[in-house]
Amino acid sequence: MHLALRTLLALPFLWLATQSIAQELPAPLSPYVSDYAGLLTSEEDAALTKQLQALRRTHGIEMAVLTLPSQSAYSTGESLEGFATRLFNGWGIGDSTRNDGILFLVLKDDRKTRIELGKSYGKDWNGTAARILDRNVLPHFKNGEYPRGLSDGTREIIDTIALPHKLGAAAPAPKRDWAGLIIMSLMALVFAAVFIPLLLGRFVRDGFTRVSRCPNCGQRALSVSRETTRKAVKRTKGQKRRTKYCRSCDYRDTQIWAYSAATSSSSSSGSFGGGSSGGGGASGSW
Repeated sequence: MHLALRTLLALPFLWLATQSIAQELPAPLSPYVSDYAGLLTSEEDAALTKQLQALRRTHGIEMAVLTLPSQSAYSTGESLEGFATRLFNGWGIGDSTRNDGILFLVLKDDRKTRIELGKSYGKDWNGTAARILDRNVLPHFKNGEYPRGLSDGTREIIDTIALPHKLGAAAPAPKRDWAGLIIMSLMALVFAAVFIPLLLGRFVRDGFTRVSRCPNCGQRALSVSRETTRKAVKRTKGQKRRTKYCRSCDYRDTQIWAYSAATSSSSSSGSFGGGSSGGGGASGSW
């Protein structure tokens, strides 16, 4: 019992320690659009790329659009905001001195999206990003119209955030919406109630497994191993395996799941200017 208690008490510290270890990030397929989730046809991808190319060529502003099936293949026990900031900085989106880059991230299976802004955008721009998601992106995503949500959202981000910011304009002042504020507060409470129990992710799950009794022999001799059985390459999914086994008998239980392509977070396409984000932006779900 004392061993089990010590193990449970150590789990939060184990989780915190693992967060300092670099985790995998998806590699950019291009400096403009990286559609890992397969939401766009080749024609839609080209049209979106054209918008972003014009923004960079004419105004020198780097903006990247990234779609993923899920965050889980690249991040454990991390918020969407933390993941987007780490990804933004890992890619180095935007000019390294102006820090005016923008990332438009969509997680299809997680049903979440985020606009991540470079460090030079003040906090007032966060509200603008949130309104773009609410008005130009999420309504289309809710209807399964991903190409339209990506196209309209990208255009609105360029017209309402990127270009006004470059010209030195202030972020549009938000209108006071008390009903919306109350709704958002309630949603935050619900989110916290759901998210906190899941915060420790697989580490809590593995920890409880190790202090549980074997369903075969009844001994507290369970162990867990995880491995990648097939690495993902670009658009081809890889495979990971979790095995629960007993050191006292022949009990064994194996789970296998697929994950999307990823590379080390230290890798870079060299196509971005080395910009960084301080965590500004807005998130949404549908």
